[in-house]
Amino acid sequence: MEYHGIPLYNLTPETAIQYHNAVLAYLIELSKDAEHVQDENLLAAAVILQYYEEHETSVTSEDSETFLHTFQIYMNGQVNTVSSPTRKLFSLDTQKSTPIHIEGVTNDTTTDVTPLQHASFRVALRQEITAAFMKQRPIRLHLHAASWPRSFVEADDTVWANRLIVFCADVLQFCFGGDVTFSNGKVERWNELKDFEKSWEAHEPVSFLSIHHKDPDHTKGEVFPQIWLLAECQISGLLYLDLARILLTAYDPTVPRLGPGVAAAHRGMSAKIRDVVLLICGIALSNKPSESALLIAQMAIAVCGEHFTDRAQQVGMLSLFQKLEIEYARPTGAIVRDLERAWSCDS
Repeated sequence: MEYHGIPLYNLTPETAIQYHNAVLAYLIELSKDAEHVQDENLLAAAVILQYYEEHETSVTSEDSETFLHTFQIYMNGQVNTVSSPTRKLFSLDTQKSTPIHIEGVTNDTTTDVTPLQHASFRVALRQEITAAFMKQRPIRLHLHAASWPRSFVEADDTVWANRLIVFCADVLQFCFGGDVTFSNGKVERWNELKDFEKSWEAHEPVSFLSIHHKDPDHTKGEVFPQIWLLAECQISGLLYLDLARILLTAYDPTVPRLGPGVAAAHRGMSAKIRDVVLLICGIALSNKPSESALLIAQMAIAVCGEHFTDRAQQVGMLSLFQKLEIEYARPTGAIVRDLERAWSCDS
């Protein structure tokens, strides 16, 4: 094996796994020391290792989260530093995405969140959303302790995108968190989340509007719309919003479970989910290169693919997986097998 023409001896296909496991074991050992838990460099390393693990488990049938507990120690430890127990406000919802400050509520002190911490927190939240969506489980980070951005105050596009990502996390908590047990409470919370979605539509910045939109021409074999957006942050924010819309549709507590009208209600729900998934795929394929958008599309298809019975749409989604395999070396075989099995049962 070579790197820039330099031979690298004693490397095998297993070398990366060996190094990964060695670093993982070292970080687990360091997590027992409170001082090391506060090290932002170790937090960044933990985020990178967690990304590898979440990627592997999210595209295979194996449910392994060996590093999850240690990752949460680093993540929650540093979030707690800026949000509790001194009740400081984790003020990431500023009008500008930088600089970032932790502003004291009970005193005049201000503690800076470093850019590395800020980036680590954001990547960690995206990782958690991926795992929670794929495994249909709650978010395991402190969403409230850190005062993640939820307002509609005028801001730059990066902050707007972050708000939509946090909204997706809030919806996941509603669906899988188990905080609301009574039916009236569920309906009330669902309505609150729907109100946020409607408020977004009223406040959506012009920069988040598509600069080109073309519906698929079915006579030419097209199955996805063509949607062009300005930049990666708009793409990311809107795709996480669409994931939240899927969840709010699937977990609508007002949909009847039994009795008259239940079949029609569920057909309507399935149609709405299909429309959003097709929209996600269209955005992911229209804006190149955008590996992160393709991965979000992969998530949507993996969870919602069984709602599709049209073979042309099924083939289109399989082509998206093939693109991930060929261009980005992303393993999609497990998802494809599960979908093909489900589709064959419906035919």
